Amino acid sequence: MYIVYLPLSICYYYALAIKAILEQFNSKTHTLVLELEDVREHDRRVTEEAEIAQRDLHQALTESQKNASLLTEYHELYDLQRKRLEKQINLIASEKELWRGAAHTIALKVIVEHKLATSKRLSLAEQTWYTLASHFSIYLMDKDTIELTDVHKSANAWREIVETFDREQGQREFETTKNLARLIKSIETLRIAFRQDHFDLEGKLSQIPDPRKAIDYLNEIKRWEDSCTHEIEKFGGDTVLINEERMKKADRQLKKWIDMTERLLSRHPSTNSGDNTEQQALRDLFENISILHSQYRIRMTGENGLAQTVIFFSNVLESWSSKFNTYAYTGGKISEGEWLAFYSQMDEWLEGINKAVAFVGKSTKDSSDELDEQKKGNAVKN
Repeated sequence: MYIVYLPLSICYYYALAIKAILEQFNSKTHTLVLELEDVREHDRRVTEEAEIAQRDLHQALTESQKNASLLTEYHELYDLQRKRLEKQINLIASEKELWRGAAHTIALKVIVEHKLATSKRLSLAEQTWYTLASHFSIYLMDKDTIELTDVHKSANAWREIVETFDREQGQREFETTKNLARLIKSIETLRIAFRQDHFDLEGKLSQIPDPRKAIDYLNEIKRWEDSCTHEIEKFGGDTVLINEERMKKADRQLKKWIDMTERLLSRHPSTNSGDNTEQQALRDLFENISILHSQYRIRMTGENGLAQTVIFFSNVLESWSSKFNTYAYTGGKISEGEWLAFYSQMDEWLEGINKAVAFVGKSTKDSSDELDEQKKGNAVKN
């Protein structure tokens, strides 16, 4: 057996290492104990919350059962009351028929007893008229029910057409507003850049744009033209044809609706000398619907001033596009006055497009006097 003696320094190192391991173990153990306590505390809270939730659920179920029982009792009470009232109504109706039959029998006996021929004829006529009136009343009621159903169908068909048109027209107008807003922002940006690049501090034209700069302006104007063309297409072509056909269909449904209601009301004339309130209300309704159709057509075709404004602006842009194209690619000339006119007209364009934005969704036709004056002013400048 051999005994190994280690140097003191190595023993001291091992002792420190063992002590560090023990301290680390104690630290880990303490951490785990703390975490275990946290888990226990969390479990305790969760358990308490679960118990509270279970008590609340049990209470809610109990109240729900009570409410259900109460509702069942009310429903049974209502059924009993309804059945009692039905029995009373049937009893009253049977008593009425009994009294009517008794009165009729007594009247017949009086007629026979006293040989009242006129009363007998009146009684027979009354029975005949009663039978005919009952027959025609049932026939008229069936006829009215059928035509009322047709009126409802026609009104619902008209409403679906108009709701679809209104939704699509609103979407088109929303897109137009966004497009015009982008156009306004683009014109304002170009106007500011033009002033910074070509005007001095005193506001005088200091530098005429060269052909390279004119190409940039030309590209910007072409983008504006594309935006205008996109808007102009909404007032013509397939879009207008489809919408016009839809409005004609709505007109046909409206006419069908009017004819059926007039025929229906004609079978029930008013007892007064004048028209009844239903006929007047229907006339007002149909008149308002006709006005609504006209307003939709104005918005659809842009006759509220929107189409005219956009077309005018597109024509002006086409004129300037031609000038810039000639100047940039074929060596044409643009005078200083024309450059000043181009800059000044951008203010007028902004004003015109802002008015066009105000026209979007407008339901009345717009006077073109102001636009005509603007056209004349631009014609003089060009």
